[in-house]
Amino acid sequence: MLVGFFYLPETRVDAEYSCSPQHSEGAPLFSEKKKSVKQGLKEMNEEWVFLQFLKDREVLVTTFLYAILAFYTMIFDEVFAIWATYGLDPANGVGIGFSSYDIGTSYIIGGVTLLISQFLIFPFAVQYFGKLRLYQGSAILLVFVHPCLPLASFLIDVRWKVWLSVGAVMVVRAVASNFVFTVSMLLVNNSAEPSKLGAANGFAQTFCSLLRSFAPSVGGSLLAWSLTNGLPFPLDQYFCYFFISFCALVTFGLTFLLTPSIENRKLPPLDEQDSEDEIGMGKIEPVVMH
Repeated sequence: MLVGFFYLPETRVDAEYSCSPQHSEGAPLFSEKKKSVKQGLKEMNEEWVFLQFLKDREVLVTTFLYAILAFYTMIFDEVFAIWATYGLDPANGVGIGFSSYDIGTSYIIGGVTLLISQFLIFPFAVQYFGKLRLYQGSAILLVFVHPCLPLASFLIDVRWKVWLSVGAVMVVRAVASNFVFTVSMLLVNNSAEPSKLGAANGFAQTFCSLLRSFAPSVGGSLLAWSLTNGLPFPLDQYFCYFFISFCALVTFGLTFLLTPSIENRKLPPLDEQDSEDEIGMGKIEPVVMH
């Protein structure tokens, strides 16, 4: 907070202008920016911007990409921590007999991988593939990698093979999840005009939080049902992981509703560009009341 307060430059041109040192203490506290009737009407309608997003396909699609991703990611964290404790008896074919220490270690493997991929791999991957293609490729990886985890139940009597399997899944999942999460946030920012970025992020976070609130109960219920229903594959212990894969597949399909223009940020409307240019070039002089 302190670094941001003292060192981050102001990105809003009008805010930077109104706070410039050239203003005296006697300057009016209202914005110095000249407003047209059109601008005034626009500001009056800003409170309805969330309703406008419901008719904006790009905002809706990127919001659902982000929200569904958060939903099934939380389900995985819920399911894995419980499922992995099963399997103390190799004959039952469920779980891998992990202790709480083992579960924590597996999450550490994923966390370290995530940090490495974020700083060393993602910048080059997004530049080479582009945002949409990187998201699609990562989503497909998540579709196939999640059902691989229960296969470790068949290796429970050979611990190093269990760790090799779990470690491989955690590494691939961490890299792919990091890519889709980061790209999702970039796509949300690219879906709205600069003047509506804050509202677009708030809109996305609202749906993200809503789905996250249901994820633990959904994940726990699915796991409990799959372990007690006595049904064969794929409705046994694999069912939760197939459900997670299905959610990842849904996000993969949603990306095809986006146009290639989502790769870049939107430009503000011409009238807003003119206003910002005039302020930045000093064409609009401050009005000081004497």
